[in-house]
Amino acid sequence: MAIIFSVLPVVLFIVFLFFMESFKIIKISSILFCLLWGLVAAGFSFDINNFFIGLLNIPAASYSHFVAPIVEEVLKILLIAILIQLRKVGFIVDGAIMGFASGAGFSIMENIYYFQMLENPDPLVWVMRGLGAAVMHGGATSIVAIFVMNAYNSEKKNYLKAYLPGLLIAVIIHSLYNQFIIQPYLTTMLTFILIPSIIILIFTKNQSDLQKWMDDEFDTETNLLTSINKGEFSKTRGGMFIVSMKSQFPPEVFFDMLVYTKLYLELSVKAKGVMFLQENDLPVEKDPTIKTKLDEMKELEKNIGKTGLLALTPILRMSKKDIWKLKMLEKV
Repeated sequence: MAIIFSVLPVVLFIVFLFFMESFKIIKISSILFCLLWGLVAAGFSFDINNFFIGLLNIPAASYSHFVAPIVEEVLKILLIAILIQLRKVGFIVDGAIMGFASGAGFSIMENIYYFQMLENPDPLVWVMRGLGAAVMHGGATSIVAIFVMNAYNSEKKNYLKAYLPGLLIAVIIHSLYNQFIIQPYLTTMLTFILIPSIIILIFTKNQSDLQKWMDDEFDTETNLLTSINKGEFSKTRGGMFIVSMKSQFPPEVFFDMLVYTKLYLELSVKAKGVMFLQENDLPVEKDPTIKTKLDEMKELEKNIGKTGLLALTPILRMSKKDIWKLKMLEKV
């Protein structure tokens, strides 16, 4: 029963973050998948760490302080990184939850390993493992995910710049924790208080930014779509901008650009409507036309080409975050 105390804090914190996420975008299955990856990553880390200890021929304590944090933080974030690149994660808050889940899974497997090694361990040890080591593992990976998602949404294409800052901070946190520079009890309490507090602050700020982004973009896109439906699009600033490019593209491509603009706005407004319903815990009805429209968009993108799409970016917000919200409709 004592080992439960090493698991309960991180599980409760994941549940807390899940209910804090007002738009309910992230699925429980995604959280469980990341939790499972953390368990697997911990298993890999045991073998990799043992290999490097033998290869580097350094004391186990020194390895734990300076090398193990690098190996373990890279392993924990690996799945999240893949999901981000596949556009399965759209917002910072979701990355934070999935990162914490991966770190939590890692800590659970690690604690099971220690539980098997120690004979009659003091229950206080497991409380400290749950409040300290487990929160550190979850928090460190969550911080990496937050940094990566922030870089991803800022359209940074340099992966080193996207991943290195967060990884460096996570490794430093991990390394300092392993060294127990101050008393273990004090280290545990500081970890339990500081890391969740930092994550909650970032989480709350991003929720506020996300709400503002939703409100501002919804109004803009609704007005543009209304002007198109009324036949007044050419009188708007966006419409005049697109019309000014008419001579730069073949007639059939320009026509596809107009169709694409209307279709993109319809789907973008639809996606935000779904998010508003989810935020208020209202039912979302499945739209059978969504898949057809998304397929049509893909065909139009091929016809328009990269140059045409690039020309539309001043009118249509097509950042990675904006494109993700359309992919979300496939799951509704």
